[in-house]
Amino acid sequence: MFKNIPQNVKVKLLSNFIGSVAYKAIFPFIALYFNALKGVVFTGVLISTTVVLSYIMRLLGGYLADCYSRKKIVLISNSVNCLSMIIMAISLAFADNLLNLFLAGYILHIVVTPVSGPSMQALIIDSTTQEMRKKIYTLTYWSMNVAASFGYFIGGMLYDSNKLLLFVVLATSSFITVILYAIFLEDAEVIKAKKIHKNPVVDILAHYLIAVRDIPFVLTVIGFGFLLVGEDTLPGFVGIRLQESFTIVNIFGLDITGVKMLSLLMLENTIFVTFMTLWMSKFTDRWSRKTVLLTGTFFYAIGFVLMSISLDFTSLIFFALVNSIGETITIPLFGAEQAGMMPEDKRASYIALSSLSNREATLIAGGLITLSKWFSSLMMSITLAIILLLGIIMMKLGLYNHKKRNLQSKLSA
Repeated sequence: MFKNIPQNVKVKLLSNFIGSVAYKAIFPFIALYFNALKGVVFTGVLISTTVVLSYIMRLLGGYLADCYSRKKIVLISNSVNCLSMIIMAISLAFADNLLNLFLAGYILHIVVTPVSGPSMQALIIDSTTQEMRKKIYTLTYWSMNVAASFGYFIGGMLYDSNKLLLFVVLATSSFITVILYAIFLEDAEVIKAKKIHKNPVVDILAHYLIAVRDIPFVLTVIGFGFLLVGEDTLPGFVGIRLQESFTIVNIFGLDITGVKMLSLLMLENTIFVTFMTLWMSKFTDRWSRKTVLLTGTFFYAIGFVLMSISLDFTSLIFFALVNSIGETITIPLFGAEQAGMMPEDKRASYIALSSLSNREATLIAGGLITLSKWFSSLMMSITLAIILLLGIIMMKLGLYNHKKRNLQSKLSA
């Protein structure tokens, strides 16, 4: 699995693992920190603002990566991000925690981090062929999940008592990442996008207008966003339903409440992804990618729908297993297939646009929580099933109509 992996991919896997362990140990708990110091209203406004700001900066990063050196953008943005971590660590070194300094470092982090994302992802696509991308995306997906598991555990253990230590570790990992990129990251020779307009804002809009007009690609972005709604509903209205309606069961002397049941389902998913992703990727190599992806999306979707209906302990465990099988098949393979749709001179912009799927899923899942106040559980499950089915259909239409169109273009050339 690790043989013949391009150098850029090895650098990304190593740096992502180091950074993700430290990042996941801290940033999931940031809302708790701001809430304790400034209250729920301030925290809510801050998080909402940073979500919008981070996506705008990601779009800017995609445009810059298509026009300039991708390695330079990665180096500059990660260097500034390292500075933001140092600022936050310094603020926590003082007894009164210097909240304004910490906030300045946090906002700087939110502004610069998304800029490097499209460049880094584009460099990986530049360095790989379509045939090897399934393996690469599977390795990346697996390593990120393993790193996240370590990070969540470390953060849960140390956050309350050792915030400063965690931020020092995060700043150190950020510095190591910059060194790795400076020494080992290679800038690929690719076609750069040409500037169409002198006005940079107009040129950015014109740049993305080309991507938006690519209907098959837009269908995959919207469709994948619909599919991800299932993942966001698990801690959302499904979690709320378990908390309110799940009958406590005793397993090996431990009372399993609705909240504990939700934690068990998420733990089951984490364990399965950690130990089975690489094997599932190898196992599914015997079938066509289209067959594997459609099967995976079905398992992924049906698992979420059935979990939203059931309140039985054994059934929930089984449905979570079905969903986890679908996830390990779908997520890496879809990433590899979608990467093949991106033109070389606008690759980073397409990557930035594709991240809209996650924001779309979060918004829809939030809307479903609101609807759950008026809809019955059955109606909510039916609504979720319709959304997920639409997602699968749109992904299929986008991915495989695009391939047919490319084949026809080659035949007519």
